[in-house]
Amino acid sequence: MADNYEFSPEQEQQMARLARMLRITGIAFITVAVVAELMAFTKAYSVSSLNIKIDWMEFAYESIAAVLYAFIGVTLWRVAYSFALLATTEGHDIPHLMDAIKKLIFAKQKQAILLFLIALHSAAYLYRMLQAML
Repeated sequence: MADNYEFSPEQEQQMARLARMLRITGIAFITVAVVAELMAFTKAYSVSSLNIKIDWMEFAYESIAAVLYAFIGVTLWRVAYSFALLATTEGHDIPHLMDAIKKLIFAKQKQAILLFLIALHSAAYLYRMLQAML
């Protein structure tokens, strides 16, 4: 296969669709991260009388999942950019495809690890909540 292989217009449309889906999913994860961070702040924030307190340890603990969601969102956004290049450039489709595939593999490996960490974090939080109730 030559280095200057070009995808057909239909194939480029599929790549563009994939890029849009990845971008939307990345934005969704970033949005979830922002909401999780706001929830972390509201859980750590307390007002009693005129005294405002922020439990920074609680905030840090709650922020872990938000940071992981944000990382997933950003990696998906980067993968989307690589797939978008396939639909918009000429003469370098194979190198762009291989770069996009490498980034997608990297993102998927990191997502699996991060989702496992989020599950562990959630289990620890549930355990902590159950201990507080007993």
